[in-house]
Amino acid sequence: MSRPLDIMRQLDPHLVREQLFVLAHDEHRGGWKERLHQPALSVGLAGAAIIDLLIDRRVHLVNQAVTVTDLYDRSVTGDAVTDGVLGLVRQRSLPLPAILDRVAGGMYERTRGGLVHRGVLVEKPLRVLGVRLSDRVVLAHEYIAIRNRAKVVRRADGRDGPTPAADAMCVLLLALGMQDCLILPREEADRGLNLVLQQMQATEVPEHRLLAHDIIEVAEAVQYAVHDLATSAMS
Repeated sequence: MSRPLDIMRQLDPHLVREQLFVLAHDEHRGGWKERLHQPALSVGLAGAAIIDLLIDRRVHLVNQAVTVTDLYDRSVTGDAVTDGVLGLVRQRSLPLPAILDRVAGGMYERTRGGLVHRGVLVEKPLRVLGVRLSDRVVLAHEYIAIRNRAKVVRRADGRDGPTPAADAMCVLLLALGMQDCLILPREEADRGLNLVLQQMQATEVPEHRLLAHDIIEVAEAVQYAVHDLATSAMS
C-alpha cells in the first residue's frame, strides 16, 4: 500500500516547464500568488518546454534555430503541451525568438491545466461570508513546492551534482530574475546560480557540452524576450 508521502512524491513535477511553473508561484502569499507577470512567465514556460525537448533529444539548435533531431521519429512524448511544441517544430525549423513568441501564447493556461489534471494543483472554492465567489487553483500540498525548491538549492550550493533538469532550472531562474523563489539571501542565490552557469559553460564532455550550450542559448533568448516585453510595456 502506498504511503501518503509516496503518493505526494508521485505528484512532483518532472518536466522543467512544470517545475518552473511551481517555483514561479509563492505558496505562502494567500496560498498561491504569481512571482512574475503572466506574459513574462509564459515566455519562460515556452523556453522550458523547448528545454524539455532538448533534454529528451527530440530537438537541437542549429544557428539558434530549433530543429527536430530525427525527421522520421513521429512518436509522442506523452505530454500534450510538449507534444504541441514538438509538432510546431516538425513543420519547420524556427529561430528561438520566433518559436518563443509562437509558443508563449496560452502556455500559462495549458501548463496550469495539465497540472490540475495530474492532481498537482487543485481547484479550491473562494468564499466570502459563506458565499462562493469563484474557484482558485492552489498546490495540492505545499511539500511539492518545498521539494521542488530543494532540488534547485542543492544544485546551486554544490550538494548535488549536475543534471540537465536542475541545471536548466538554475539558468532559467537567472534569466527570469527569479532568484528570490529559492528563499535564500539574494547574494547567496546569485552566487550559486551563476556558479552552475559557469560550470555548464566550462564542461568538457562533448555530449554534455552541446546540451548545456543549447540550454544556455534558450535561457538567453528567454531573457531577451522578457526584456523586450518590459521595454514595450514602458513605451
